[in-house]
Amino acid sequence: MILGINFSKRKNGNCRSSLEFISKSMKDDEVLIIDVPDLKVNSCCDDNYDCFRTGVCAVEDNMNYLIQQIRDAEKILIAIPVYRGHLCSEYHKIMKDFVESID
Repeated sequence: MILGINFSKRKNGNCRSSLEFISKSMKDDEVLIIDVPDLKVNSCCDDNYDCFRTGVCAVEDNMNYLIQQIRDAEKILIAIPVYRGHLCSEYHKIMKDFVESID
């Protein structure tokens, strides 16, 4: 499976359109596009840091779903909007949690 991760809040913006365009050219591959702003991702609040030991986030949100999709993907396409020279805040929020959860 090829995973497309769209970090843009714009439902039909350039990031989403780019992922859809690329996915159409990959005829034989299954492509899943996830819109990060549609996910419920909370801040880390587990004082015991169980995620470091178990590899699973203890917070009940969509982060575990996203992490599992990333682990299952053969290839990953990432579309991140840049505003005034900076990556969007959704990217930083997700990547902080993701980096802390990988093995």
